[in-house]
Amino acid sequence: MAATNPTFITTPTIGSGALATANTNRDGTGSLATVFTAGASGAVLEAIVITADTDTTQGAIRIFAEDGISIRIIDEINVPARTIDIANGVHAWHTVWKPPYHFTVKATETVQVSTHNSETFYAVGIGGDF
Repeated sequence: MAATNPTFITTPTIGSGALATANTNRDGTGSLATVFTAGASGAVLEAIVITADTDTTQGAIRIFAEDGISIRIIDEINVPARTIDIANGVHAWHTVWKPPYHFTVKATETVQVSTHNSETFYAVGIGGDF
């Protein structure tokens, strides 16, 4: 039977993680940082803000969903090579990843990220619990 009542976010949820250990795996193994955890009724993930803390080399940030049984890759974001030079207006690499439509996260499921290269990034997951 189809749902007849809309479900809205009741509690904003923000999670964050730091990642610095190189992880070339695309299967969810290796070093991962949890950036979002759904509450008991599930949640919606609206965005993940990712910022480099250092110069970057060509690489990737990978986003995974984990439900306690299995882990699956959701997306892969290319990271360009960039040398920070504030005097000339070159700032650290930064992106906002927005999932297609509203990414629903099941109860107690987590969203995790990894970096391909050994460079420090900070990631913030933004959404809300139902």
